[in-house]
Amino acid sequence: MRWRCEKLTARAEGNSDLEAERRKLVIAQRHHAEIENTKLMAELLPFEDVSRLFDHLDGIFTASLDDLLPRLAQRATSIGDPALVQRVIDEETRAARIAAAEAVRAWAAEYDDAAARPTTKSRRRRLNGG
Repeated sequence: MRWRCEKLTARAEGNSDLEAERRKLVIAQRHHAEIENTKLMAELLPFEDVSRLFDHLDGIFTASLDDLLPRLAQRATSIGDPALVQRVIDEETRAARIAAAEAVRAWAAEYDDAAARPTTKSRRRRLNGG
């Protein structure tokens, strides 16, 4: 509200410096927003890559769960103590989670390596002096 009063006072006095400063501020804010947006856009992954990641995760979790049940059945059926059965279940599910996390880390490392390699187009540009 104070800014509005100052603006009206400046207009009445014929002083347009306040309006010019306001325009500069808006331009600077817009420029800052564009820079921030560019930074955020650089952090986004392409849809195709995210889709491949989810397909990969589906395979990881399917394989982990498919292997988990037979191992649990084999180990837990010979145990009569419920506490030991719970411990076996915890160990097996922890191992499945660790295997899944390692597979995701490996995928991320491969993705980062592929992203760090220059594309054929940029290599050609460099070779041609562009």
